[in-house]
Amino acid sequence: MFTNPNLLFFSVFILTRILLVVSVFFLAQTLFRNKLVSYLAVIAVLIIRGNIGMVPGSYDILDNIAFPFFLAIPFLLFSLTFFLKKKYIISSLLLAISFYLHATTSIFLLLVYGFYFLVYFKRINKKVVLSVILFLIITFPILFRSIMSDTSISDFSLWFNFLKLRVSGHFFPSTWPFLNTSLFFVLIAMFIISLKYEQDKTRKNEVIILSLGSLLLLLISFIFTEIYPVGFVIQTSLFRGIVVFRVIALIYVINFIVNSFKYKSKMLLASGMALLLISTAIIPVFTGAQKGVFSDVNIPGDTELSESESLSTKEEYTAQETVESSNESDLKKNDEPRNYEL
Repeated sequence: MFTNPNLLFFSVFILTRILLVVSVFFLAQTLFRNKLVSYLAVIAVLIIRGNIGMVPGSYDILDNIAFPFFLAIPFLLFSLTFFLKKKYIISSLLLAISFYLHATTSIFLLLVYGFYFLVYFKRINKKVVLSVILFLIITFPILFRSIMSDTSISDFSLWFNFLKLRVSGHFFPSTWPFLNTSLFFVLIAMFIISLKYEQDKTRKNEVIILSLGSLLLLLISFIFTEIYPVGFVIQTSLFRGIVVFRVIALIYVINFIVNSFKYKSKMLLASGMALLLISTAIIPVFTGAQKGVFSDVNIPGDTELSESESLSTKEEYTAQETVESSNESDLKKNDEPRNYEL
């Protein structure tokens, strides 16, 4: 079955969708124990995507390729769910697995957990200590390799400019489209409003601390990427944590909408939020952005780059080959013996 690479990648592609659906549903159920909210949260996460899907930068939760990042996200959501359930050992195990799938995204959630226990340091008990030890044991190979490997940047300005040219959407908020970023801040505002409806004060405070930790990391990443660039901070790519925070925000907004229709005073605000979410889900369908749960699948391969990338790479290679051949011919001409007539 898995001797066919196309079938293997397609299986991983399907698996990421299934795990994402289950992980979002499980997290929503843990937060609110309301199946309607959980079902709607899954639908919202799957279809509110694309150019105006409240997704800043290049951090969509799904794509039309099979890539470890999209497999790591469900494990991180499962880890967060068990963390909220105070089952720290299972949470650390899932976080460790995600480290092997996509380390930079997992680092974000690890730092958020650290911020949580920095605030609630009195909650550190034997289970927390054991979970930390378990995490370190499982991730020791990848952590050791990272520590021992030479990650120094010989020419920082060249490397920095290359990132801005090729993958600016992953690292530099100043290059993100204004509409995407604006809608993400609208989502943050709706999330803050939605927090007021949370009846469980303990769970509410926990989510607030986790969210503040997320926003603090994003702020640190912005400062040391855009204002005072630091190579180590740029390499950690903390902006990837937007994906996890966005899922939590959507779940809370959906919960607020569902429950606010019971009260006339909140009905107008809830209707506006619902209309905005529906609009961001429908409009990308007509603008050609990510459509639905399953799009055309691109299987990574030697010749299976995206059309624009392959054409661009081919043109760059052809141009470089032409220049090199021209230089070689010039050198040959210069090296040829010349006869001069006296």
